[in-house]
Amino acid sequence: MRKILVVDDTYSELIKEIFLDDMGFNKKNGYEVDLCLDGFTAPNLVRNNDYFFILMDGHLGDMSGPDAVLEIRKFNRNVPIIMISDDKTMNDLGMKMGADGVMKKGSLADDANYLGGETFKELLNTIGVKLDK
Repeated sequence: MRKILVVDDTYSELIKEIFLDDMGFNKKNGYEVDLCLDGFTAPNLVRNNDYFFILMDGHLGDMSGPDAVLEIRKFNRNVPIIMISDDKTMNDLGMKMGADGVMKKGSLADDANYLGGETFKELLNTIGVKLDK
């Protein structure tokens, strides 16, 4: 089973149920999704799990998404991290801190609803996440 981490203090359940499930990232297809509501916990989860990829919000209550990316990159340079925020500044900062890709939350929603996740899957492929099992 491939594990995905969603780090979002507000919409993590929504991202898991609507976007990821609708795009086929669900148990039926061999994926397990962990939800994390804060930036401080995320690095510990990454230390203790082998994640296929991470979706990281920019604005988290206790630590920004880019700061969490920086903490993760101190010990794990390999796990793909995608910033998911509608705030361009946070996405840009996340990329500077070591994130591999960016997608606006609104674009993620549109992609899941109208394109079957093709744009998101292209982004994953571009950053080296191979979806074929």
